[in-house]
Amino acid sequence: MIINKRCIDILSLLHSTDEYNIDDLSQKFNVHTRTIRYDIENINFILKNYNLNNIEKNSDGRLILNLKMFDLNNLIQYFGGISSESRKDFIKIKLLSSKHINLTNKTKILDASRSTLKTDLEEVKSELLKNNISITSLPSKGIFLQGNENTIRKILGKLIFKLLDTDFNALPTPLKELLEEFLGSFCHSTLKESFNFQSVRVFNEVFSIIAANRTRDSVLGIETVLSSNFLSNFPISEREEELIKKVLFRKKKKEMLKIEDEIQDLLNRFNLMLKTKITFDPTVIETMAKDILYNENLNIESYLKNSTIYKDFSETFSCNSNIFKNINNIFYIFYHHIKKKPLILPELKVLLVCDSTEFIKNILKENLLRNFNFSEIDFMSTYIFEIFGFEKDYDIILSCENISETLNVPTFKINKILKSRDKIELFYFILKTYSSLKE
Repeated sequence: MIINKRCIDILSLLHSTDEYNIDDLSQKFNVHTRTIRYDIENINFILKNYNLNNIEKNSDGRLILNLKMFDLNNLIQYFGGISSESRKDFIKIKLLSSKHINLTNKTKILDASRSTLKTDLEEVKSELLKNNISITSLPSKGIFLQGNENTIRKILGKLIFKLLDTDFNALPTPLKELLEEFLGSFCHSTLKESFNFQSVRVFNEVFSIIAANRTRDSVLGIETVLSSNFLSNFPISEREEELIKKVLFRKKKKEMLKIEDEIQDLLNRFNLMLKTKITFDPTVIETMAKDILYNENLNIESYLKNSTIYKDFSETFSCNSNIFKNINNIFYIFYHHIKKKPLILPELKVLLVCDSTEFIKNILKENLLRNFNFSEIDFMSTYIFEIFGFEKDYDIILSCENISETLNVPTFKINKILKSRDKIELFYFILKTYSSLKE
């Protein structure tokens, strides 16, 4: 079965929008509704043979076509002709990248009649007018654009990107040849290698904007002043270099915001687990995100990695998280930040059960007072403690010895020589035990 140009245009139109019903198409193509129904039957017959989704009606009577661009272009190429969307893209790009064009010369290239191209041009005019760009006609030269130069460059860049972001083999031949003109203007592979782009789409975006700017410079007769930064086969101007950096920064910024959200979620979950209300300044979250984004690995001491707080902190991670592999960096900043926060731990009255000499006990006491917010530390021997107990109200009991008695007061065993690991474990113990007193 052969389908006509109107069927191809209907296919293209319904692929781009779902705002048409049978009556709308009848008015647009100036044919009877019965003819449109017949066209849709023919189209659906072909779609069914290719195991593709048919054109269907929704509850409002509007026509819906769920079809991939690749499949659409393959169908159109197979049955001949170019879709109206592709023709309009071609016309727009030619207008935006030339001083003036003559559409009469394009009828053969686009395999369309003058009246068809005239209809396409009217739609292009309407689209461009939304951006305050008008199309003017001169009898001797053809048609050309008038409007803000920056807007023209922006639209041209978006159109080039649209083509680059599509499967090249699925593009109609006129658009392929048009795209090859831009691709041939400079060595884009060298550009990609030189600036270490994170993805093909980011690279294509930068390439499209540079290609649009160079094309418009050529149209206006502006000479591009090249910087001393000559890449092999690809000399770039200072403006282009700034553009590349700007686009890459924008992409990095977007990625960093996503990472910051993940980190904040992690810290919220950790707070929930501890029943704490530890808050972090945005600058601290940003520092964590930067370390992850730029892969700056922070050194985590072994005693920190072997601590209970590190174990509990790491367990709050989701294995599917983008930041899971950077747990060391986040924990490092997290731990050292909360250690510095004033009043993160409450003032506590402490009973220290220890059988060492006065000299050792005094060193231990000084060490504890220097590292923790203890308001008072009293000493007691193990013998006195287990025989007589204690009368004062203490918030926490620290013991250098093994205590057999079960107590209602939170108890933590420490070493007589307080090492870094001991300080971390005690800090975490107090943090968990007195969570209700956190900020």
